[in-house]
Amino acid sequence: MEIERGVSEFNGGIALLQRLHVSQIIISDSRRNLDSNAWYIELYNFHSELSSFMSNDEESELRTSLNNLNKQIQLNNRNANKNIPEILFNKLMDIELSYKKVMKDSHLLTKLKSDARFSLE
Repeated sequence: MEIERGVSEFNGGIALLQRLHVSQIIISDSRRNLDSNAWYIELYNFHSELSSFMSNDEESELRTSLNNLNKQIQLNNRNANKNIPEILFNKLMDIELSYKKVMKDSHLLTKLKSDARFSLE
């Protein structure tokens, strides 16, 4: 049974871009502070925001990549180690770069209009 929904006159694009921006700041700060747990958790948040822009294969592959890091993140947290092991750092960075590629390919990093005031038209 298909549910009929009214069409909203409001575009959630600006709110989405704001959430992505905040998430990118948290990811960047977590990476800079070598906080693997915060970095990992925020990548999950980023994933949920970007998932509608991903193909099913991309979404599944990136979710699996994040899930596969769970044990390494927990182990690193138990050790209360301020330094992230190089292999873990590189895996987190690879996932982050994959998300940035999704943003680029979805044109979320480039404005499409010469004047931002008209970008929602």
